[in-house]
Amino acid sequence: VKDEDAPEAVDLFRAVPWLYRGVDMRANAVAAMPFAIMRGETEIDTSEDYQNKVGWLPDPWRLLYLTEASLTVFSRAYWWNERNRVLQTAARYVQPETIEEEIKPAGLVGFWRTANGVRQFVPADRLTYFWRPDPWVELGPALSSPMLAAVASAGVIRNLDRFSAAFFQRGAIKATLLTVSGNPQASERERLKTWWNQLMTGVRNAFSNAVINADAVTPVVIGEGLAELSNATLTAEKRQDIAQAMGIPMTMMFSESARGLGGAGVAAEDKLTFYDGTIVPECRIIEAAINDQLLAPMGLRFAFRPETLDVYQEDESARSQAFTAYVNAGLPIEVVGPMLGVELPDGWDWDKIAKLKEEKAQAMADAMQGANNSNDPNADNTPQDNQPPDNSKAIEDLRRWRVKSNKRGKLAPFESDWIPVAIMEEVKAHGDNGWRDALDDVIVSYTGEEPEPLPVADTSEIVAALREATKAALNGHAPAE
Repeated sequence: VKDEDAPEAVDLFRAVPWLYRGVDMRANAVAAMPFAIMRGETEIDTSEDYQNKVGWLPDPWRLLYLTEASLTVFSRAYWWNERNRVLQTAARYVQPETIEEEIKPAGLVGFWRTANGVRQFVPADRLTYFWRPDPWVELGPALSSPMLAAVASAGVIRNLDRFSAAFFQRGAIKATLLTVSGNPQASERERLKTWWNQLMTGVRNAFSNAVINADAVTPVVIGEGLAELSNATLTAEKRQDIAQAMGIPMTMMFSESARGLGGAGVAAEDKLTFYDGTIVPECRIIEAAINDQLLAPMGLRFAFRPETLDVYQEDESARSQAFTAYVNAGLPIEVVGPMLGVELPDGWDWDKIAKLKEEKAQAMADAMQGANNSNDPNADNTPQDNQPPDNSKAIEDLRRWRVKSNKRGKLAPFESDWIPVAIMEEVKAHGDNGWRDALDDVIVSYTGEEPEPLPVADTSEIVAALREATKAALNGHAPAE
């Protein structure tokens, strides 16, 4: 640290572990984010098996790490685009403090770079620039950054560390004032002062001593020791401020926080929050700059793939299990889907799915009507006036199929001479999450009876239990008994 009494942000970054850790965590998360380089809709290279197909980006992970670290510390980052007359040949990180933007009313003109004492103008297209957005800045980098927001709290922690270091440097002796009696000779006073200073080796101005008249030589403690400054609450508050400024949950930066806030379940949920609220938005800033300024003219596109991370795969797996549990409990999928936050493809909504279910139910009813008695070659299929077709045997088999499937908790294998083949195939096509609705819809179409309820005393109880199980599955810990 150049100036202990007035440390700069970079000094605190190097000296305060929590500040360094926060920057490092964000940069590592962005660098480890899966990505693909696309030409149209075709992948030409991916992080999973990177081959440097573009030819000028041999180590994208290092470049992404430095870019995010620079955005976190300085709110801006730069790549130098090395080119020959025709092609891009390299992209390398540029220290942002060497760059000064030249912005005029017409827009960005270019940059000035100062390196090794030489200041030179750089055209705008020679640098790929990454600027964090700022509501107080119309064009240019943000005036603040996550690290700058954490500097004040980091300074408090740094001063506590300095006090501890100075305390032990003077032999773990509290700051003390010596008083002496009478009017001793100057040589005696100097000898006493030298001895005391040697005892307190390494003392700084804050712990200097003076010799004054008194009835006797008496040490007077005027400072505090470690016991008085062991303020765990103060330190915890400042560490929490750093974590909040960095956009990192406490459970990820400090392991003891996970134990205090609920264990692995809370930590798993916080990890998802870290990516949703901090890393993925940061990746979008980087992705947009790379595409708009660098790759678009080449007909290429850089795309981060956060959905392939384990943290999102685990969340989707838990959501899928919860979805199946609710549907198997008899709740319609158009109710379960919105409740669990299931996202639908473009052009689809849950009302459309409910309408489609009704249309399919009617189609199955029509198919069953047309296939009435078609499996009995000796039956007289000529319609009789005012006599509806006899579907009783098919309905009986449908009910048996439903009971058998309910007992198994999934669509059971079933053979019937009376259920039309088209109806059976349609029910099977609904899969694990739709067979119950399909069977109910067919039976309702012919009997008018309500769907058969589950054999439980109170449906609200199982719904509540499933809701708790769903919450537990999504949070990663076991539900309470």
